[in-house]
Amino acid sequence: MRPNSISNNKKNGEVPGHLAIIAAMLAEFEAHDIDYKPIFSRVDVSRKKARGAAEPGKFAGDKQEVLRLES
Repeated sequence: MRPNSISNNKKNGEVPGHLAIIAAMLAEFEAHDIDYKPIFSRVDVSRKKARGAAEPGKFAGDKQEVLRLES
């Protein structure tokens, strides 16, 4: 998540559902003394491109089609 998204959620007093689920699961793992770190080490996480970071002429990685207007 981008820092602005986190700030906006805090300002609104909201926690996104996916983050709430992750936090709840981690708390349960800790409460039951389950080591979750090896699980996370097997997950390959790559950073997403920021919006608007696509190459010129592309939107979200897909080539833009030419828009033809008919009269």
